[in-house]
Amino acid sequence: MAHDDGKRINVKILGVGMAFVVVTACGEDREPKEELPTGYIPQISENPKPTDSIADLDLPDENVQNEGEISNSAPYKTAAEILDYFQEKTLAYAGEMLEGDFSICDEFSGQMKEELSEREMKAAWKQAVQGLGKPVSTEMLAESSFLNSSASGDTQGSIEDFGGYVITSAQIPYETKIVILSVTYDSAGAVAGIYLTYMLPETAPEETEDYTEYEVNIGEKDYPLSGLLTLPNKVENPPVILFVHGSGQSDKNETIGAAGNTPFADIARALAKKGIASLRYNKRYYQYPELAADNITIQDEVLDDVSAAIQFLEGQKIDKDQIYVLGHSLGGMLAPYIAEKNPKVSGMISLAGSPRGLWEIVYDQNIAAIEMAELSENEEQNLRQMLQEEYEKVLSLVADVRAGAADTLNKERLSEALFGVSGYYWASLAEIDSAKAAKNLEIPILILQGDADFQVYPDRDYAAWQVLLEGKSNVTFQLFEGLNHLFMLSDGTMNVTEYDTKAQVAPEVIDAIAAWMEGQ
Repeated sequence: MAHDDGKRINVKILGVGMAFVVVTACGEDREPKEELPTGYIPQISENPKPTDSIADLDLPDENVQNEGEISNSAPYKTAAEILDYFQEKTLAYAGEMLEGDFSICDEFSGQMKEELSEREMKAAWKQAVQGLGKPVSTEMLAESSFLNSSASGDTQGSIEDFGGYVITSAQIPYETKIVILSVTYDSAGAVAGIYLTYMLPETAPEETEDYTEYEVNIGEKDYPLSGLLTLPNKVENPPVILFVHGSGQSDKNETIGAAGNTPFADIARALAKKGIASLRYNKRYYQYPELAADNITIQDEVLDDVSAAIQFLEGQKIDKDQIYVLGHSLGGMLAPYIAEKNPKVSGMISLAGSPRGLWEIVYDQNIAAIEMAELSENEEQNLRQMLQEEYEKVLSLVADVRAGAADTLNKERLSEALFGVSGYYWASLAEIDSAKAAKNLEIPILILQGDADFQVYPDRDYAAWQVLLEGKSNVTFQLFEGLNHLFMLSDGTMNVTEYDTKAQVAPEVIDAIAAWMEGQ
């Protein structure tokens, strides 16, 4: 994050590959800008991690608790009592916020008070719940734990003894999504971090005349990912598609927008009616945000789980010679590399992917966001300069990695947040050359793009695929008129508010995928 002219500037990556520049006033004498896209999940903390739904806890540099003391004279004797006390405290704050009472701000630590005003907190809350409908219940679930300790039960001690911080969260159910209020308390009992994100209500697997969905687990034993294997009925050993998400943390359906649109579920169920099986699962840090660390890589976030999913499919009653990877957005960028590294993959489909680097697209998206932000000439110039400086740092990092100097990069450089993503993440992406992989692949490739996509560009990214793969007989291209980044009909708004209107993936996209697979 950078500061300029009394304003706080965040440049961050949104879900499904969207970057956006957020400008909010820091001073109490200025109203914060609230014209954020509805799909934006407010991140009320510093140093965002590589995804839009994982944030640092914004911890102060020092613990300030006196021995044996919790603020507000909180009673405690055991670990369980401490956790119960702060869990109830967070539930109380959640109830107050629902009533428009933001007295939680009075409990901020000194550092938090410097970085987040009550006015900004109210604006972030307003943005978080916009378009979600009404709260459906005042009954809320909550949980709590210590940041650096597994202490529980009757273990005697203080917050300081148990790692210095208590992490809590409360689930606030709305009509379309569940808002998660996460609050971190320091050893003095002050609010040291606060974060708002979403969770989707659990939905049961579908069973219809045409197909049956089965709940499955993907990946490592201790932290398996919940998924759905969709199998067409009355089809023995069907071909199968493996879904790979775009950027940001998504559930198995890649649910997005206030309307809860589900592009992966749309495609999976429509293809099942045409005799094609599929596997979709939650992204790792959607299901386990607590596992996210500062040094996340693309392998941690995506690729390791993709390999586990392919291994899982090999044990299912599907056609082992027809395993296709379907990647959307970032997933479409990674699809050639995934196919190259997994010989069991017999074909790949890119939906709104790109052979360009993610850093190039993030830069383009941020430039577009600046141009739409209605800033003064001075503000725009300053933002462009900061953006250019960060971009050049990313380019330098990428160049060093691709020149074989990855081992020489120091921790300070890798830890720096660039576009809201650590250098570790960019370095891991730099090690992947999807363009080269795509050019070398001999398996069937299908490249699909909507011409109303404002996140991945038809005239740059789709055109780049066409130039790169020109003359290759194993590649099929198709551009769809009027479809946005989700391959749903655009309403012409050309921003993320499009995703707040209930829609489905266009049937012509489903037909194109099915016809292409049938021809292999």
